[in-house]
Amino acid sequence: MDVQTASPVVLIERLYAASLRHTRIAREAQGDPRRRGESVSRVISIVGELRQSLSFERGGEIAANLDALYGYVTERLAQGNRGDARAFDDVLGVLAPLHDAWTQLAARPEAELVAAVEADAREQE
Repeated sequence: MDVQTASPVVLIERLYAASLRHTRIAREAQGDPRRRGESVSRVISIVGELRQSLSFERGGEIAANLDALYGYVTERLAQGNRGDARAFDDVLGVLAPLHDAWTQLAARPEAELVAAVEADAREQE
């Protein structure tokens, strides 16, 4: 995938995929604090990017809900890094459905996505 030419939907889907991958690595690295910490840091960075991409003006309640979920995920990651292995399962439980949704969006033809975004923009006016 070329980041320069990928659509925003594909980029977000890839961020979720990477967050899932690194959360699984962190969960499996319970005996290796350095590796666990590196993976947790990566997921926190990814979640931070996702959080910064939220548009509260356009996204309204959905953006606010995602912001709250990202806050929860960040807190659970910190708890997992301190040894709470169940925290990583909680993070996966939040991020996996979001990844699945973005994967479905990324599979849709781009023209269909553009039409949906334009229709949503007209409704917001």
